[in-house]
Amino acid sequence: MTITDVGPIVTAFGLGGLLVLSLAIYFLQNPAVFFRILALIARLLYRLKLSNSRTRIGTELEAVLNNAGQVLQREMPGVFRSSVRLSWIRDGDQFSQIEEGRIVLFVKDNINTDEFLADSTMLYVRQSVVFDSRPFLERELVDSIDTALAQRFLIHNRQAYENLQEKYVKPWIKEDRRRGYYELACTLDDYGVLTRIVLSEYGHLALRLAGRSSTASGRAETVEFAQFVSRVVKRDRDAVQFRFSRSLFNSTVALIARPATRHREGLGLYKRKFLHDINTGVRVIHLLGRGKSNEEMVLRLASWALQSKFVTDVVKRNYVDSTRGGRRIPAICISCFSAKAVTALELTPVDEMYSALYDILPDTLTGLIEIVSVAREKDVQSKIVVRSPEGDNPIPRCVGQDGQNIERLKRRLSTDTERIDFIPWDFDPEILIKEALYPLRESEILRITVTDESASAKIALAPTVHMKYIDGKAGVNVRLAQDVIGYSIEFVDIDALLTPEEIAIEVFSRYVEPIRRDEVTIKNMVRHPEVIKVFVASDLFQDPAKQCKSSADFGELKSMLSGEYIDFVDWHESVEVRICNALSPLQQSDINSCRIRESSKQATVYVNSQLAARQAVGQNGKNAKAVSALTGYKVTIKVRT
Repeated sequence: MTITDVGPIVTAFGLGGLLVLSLAIYFLQNPAVFFRILALIARLLYRLKLSNSRTRIGTELEAVLNNAGQVLQREMPGVFRSSVRLSWIRDGDQFSQIEEGRIVLFVKDNINTDEFLADSTMLYVRQSVVFDSRPFLERELVDSIDTALAQRFLIHNRQAYENLQEKYVKPWIKEDRRRGYYELACTLDDYGVLTRIVLSEYGHLALRLAGRSSTASGRAETVEFAQFVSRVVKRDRDAVQFRFSRSLFNSTVALIARPATRHREGLGLYKRKFLHDINTGVRVIHLLGRGKSNEEMVLRLASWALQSKFVTDVVKRNYVDSTRGGRRIPAICISCFSAKAVTALELTPVDEMYSALYDILPDTLTGLIEIVSVAREKDVQSKIVVRSPEGDNPIPRCVGQDGQNIERLKRRLSTDTERIDFIPWDFDPEILIKEALYPLRESEILRITVTDESASAKIALAPTVHMKYIDGKAGVNVRLAQDVIGYSIEFVDIDALLTPEEIAIEVFSRYVEPIRRDEVTIKNMVRHPEVIKVFVASDLFQDPAKQCKSSADFGELKSMLSGEYIDFVDWHESVEVRICNALSPLQQSDINSCRIRESSKQATVYVNSQLAARQAVGQNGKNAKAVSALTGYKVTIKVRT
C-alpha cells in the first residue's frame, strides 16, 4: 500500500476506521500477538476479581481473630498479648507468616479461606499467648497448648477445624510424648483452668526470670505444674491441701466442690487450710468453685482473706466448666496472692486494677457489681466496664460520694496521674461504644454505624469536635476504649455515612429543641445549594415552624451545615396550602391564588406584584426550585394582572 492509496481509505472509513482496519490486518498477520493480548486482558480481569476476594477474605479472617483475641483477653488479662493484627494479603505462594508483629497472608492464585483461617489462627495464638515466657517453657507442651486453643476457636467452623486437624493436630499426635502433652492441654482447657491458672502462672515467668537462662529442669517443672493442676481438677473429692512447691512455682489449687464437706464443715475448714498454706509460704492460692453454691463459698473465702490482710491481691475470673457427663455449669477461679510472699508477686497492670477493685469495692468480689472488662495504661488512664446483676446503675457505687472511691483506687495503685473511668455495661454495642469514648458526649456524635460481624464501628462527629480532645494523650483514650469493649473504632467524615439530607435531619434532631424532644416531627426536607427547607408538623403546637425558629440557634446550625439558609415550614394536608407555606419568606398576603394540576404534578402560584414574584422565585430561582423539590410539584410563579 502506497501513500496515494491511503487518501481514499481515510475518506471512506475515517481516521478511526483506518486505525481499526490496520489493527485487524496486523492481527491477521500476527495471530499470536492477538491471543497474548486477550490473555493479558483476561488476566487483568481475574486479578481484579481476586483482589476483591482477598479483601473479603481478609475481613472474615480479621473478625475471627479479633473474636478469639477478645476471649483470651477476658480469660488472661495482661498475659495475652493482643497487639497482633491481620495485614493485607500479598502476592506470593500460599502461606502465612509473622512480620513485625502482624500476620501476613501470601497468596498467588487460588485462595483457600479455611486453610488460611487455620494457619492464621495458629500464628495468632503463637504470637499472642505468654509470648515473652515461651523460652522458659517445655517447647512441646506449649506447642500443644497452642493447638488446643486454636482448636477451641475454630470448633464452630467445620471446614477450618478439619484443616487444623489435618495440618496440625494429626501430625502432632503421632508421637506418644506429643500426644500426651496435647491431651493434657485439652483436659486443662475442658475444665477451664488452662488459661486461668496454668497460662496465668506461665505468663509471670518472664518477669520473675528476667536475665536468667532457660534450663532443662525449669522446663520440666512447667510440665509438672500443668500435670499437677490437671490431677487436682479431675479429683472426685476436695483437693484443698494439694500444693505444688518447686523453684518456679509455689502454688495451691483449692477445689471447693463437694456439697457434703460444705454442709458438714462450712467455711471454717477452708479458712484453716487457707491459713496453713499462707503460713507455710505458698505464693498464690487458686480457689476453684463449680456451681452456684460453691461459687458463693469461693467468693466468701476470698473476701475474708482480703479483708483480713492475709493476701494483698485477688484476681477473679468467671467461666463455664465441664462435668464428666459433658454438662456445662458455671464456675469461678479466684487467684489469691499471699501477703507474706509479696516480694515474689509480679502483677500485670490490668491484674493490679482487678485486685485494687476487689479491695476497695467489696461488691465487685461478692458479685453485687460485676467487672465485665478492664483496659489500662498504667499511670495514664484506665477504663472499666461494670454491670449490676440487679439491673440498676452501678456507677454511683463504683465512683463513691464525691469520687471518694476513685481517690482510694489511686492511692491503692500508687498513682496520682492515672485517670479512672467507669463505664456502664449495655447489651447494645452502639450505646456501649458511646459510653466507652467518654469524655466524648453523645450530643457530639452525629452518627455511629456498628458492624457486629467484624466487631467494628464507624463514627461521624460534629464539626465542632476536635479529635485531640477525643484521642487523649497519644491516642490513649480511643485505644483503651477499643480494648475494653472489643470493637475497633474508626472516625470518618459524616458524608461517608449519610446523605446531605440525613446530615441535616441529624443536626436538627440534636440542636432544635422541639424536634429533639419529639414535640415536632420532620415530615419532609430538601437540601439545595444554599437553601434548606423543612416541613414540620406537631400534635402539640399549631405553629410548629414558629416553635422551631424561636428555639433554634441559627448561627450554630449554619456553622454545622455549611452556612446554608434554613427555613422551617408548617406542614398541611392541603397541597395548595403546603405549597404556599413552602414559598416562605414570601408573605401569605402577597399570594393571590394557587392552581394545582394533579395529573402533571404542576402548580401555578399567582402573586400580587413583581417584588413578590422575585421574592418567591429567589436568587437564580433557588427558592422556587427548593419548593418544587420539597413538595413534589413543579412550581411556576406568575404575577396576577
